[in-house]
Amino acid sequence: MEKCINHPNDRGIIIIRPWQMEFCEGDKCAAELLSLFEYWHNIKIRTVEQNKEENDRRIQSGLKPIYSESTLQWHSRDQLIDQLFNRYTHKTIKKSIDLLKSKKCLSQESNPNNSFDKTKFFQFHPEIINEWLIHRSQKKCSENLHNQEGKTTSSIGENYPIGRVNLPNLLNTQNTYLRIQDNKYNVGLCKNETNEKKNKIPYEEIIDYLNKKTNQNYRYTTPKTKELIFSRWKEGFTKKDFYQVIDNMCNKWINDSKMKPYLRPHTLFSTKFESYLNQSDDKLDMALRNNEIGKGTYSVLKMGDLE
Repeated sequence: MEKCINHPNDRGIIIIRPWQMEFCEGDKCAAELLSLFEYWHNIKIRTVEQNKEENDRRIQSGLKPIYSESTLQWHSRDQLIDQLFNRYTHKTIKKSIDLLKSKKCLSQESNPNNSFDKTKFFQFHPEIINEWLIHRSQKKCSENLHNQEGKTTSSIGENYPIGRVNLPNLLNTQNTYLRIQDNKYNVGLCKNETNEKKNKIPYEEIIDYLNKKTNQNYRYTTPKTKELIFSRWKEGFTKKDFYQVIDNMCNKWINDSKMKPYLRPHTLFSTKFESYLNQSDDKLDMALRNNEIGKGTYSVLKMGDLE
């Protein structure tokens, strides 16, 4: 797409959205840092995807994986000041970072590949932001119902006398339902939105189940793992679906030395999740039975197909 202005390439860009200011309690520096960490995290994700594919190819070739699969970020204090266009001091940036850390969307970690390295890396946690945004949306939905015309105090699910409420405005909110009973409107939120317990994503239960099936020790707190589970959950898949995918692929790969390493969150909960959920006897099974994988029969199965 052509641009009306040819921007120079030597400077970045910081976009602040209203919800970021709200999340950061009006701290503009923190909101800008939030946008900055999100930007670099997205770049890291793309890089990690490429590195995983390269490492998988090396493993299949009997070589040691050498590419980083970490989403950790490193920024010096001076770099942060520069990326925020020299508008904040070290002290202000530190205070804003502490705010983000207190909200658990940012943490500082040690170098996982070098125990002697005392450098602190930043780990961005987008799943925390996503969960906050869901809660924020539900709260606004509830407030919209409370503030409707002709109703000074109400609760979700209460009856509204017909003719005393602006119905189009009332229903101009996601996940609302309408029933007419005893000459009254009954308006409320769908069950899956009113019950916060049902909305809670069972990260720990899913990873515990995977660990039991594979005898591994994956952590449910790993940012990338939580991102993948969150993405599939938002697509409408349930805990039962996650268990089924784990069962399906364990049945296929658990006893195969070449395929067993792919029984991991990154592979199972990727964008191919639905195909794993509906697995049946296919070319993959045929390749495994005939022991064709590893003999150059890449027309049957390509490494990229495994994520």
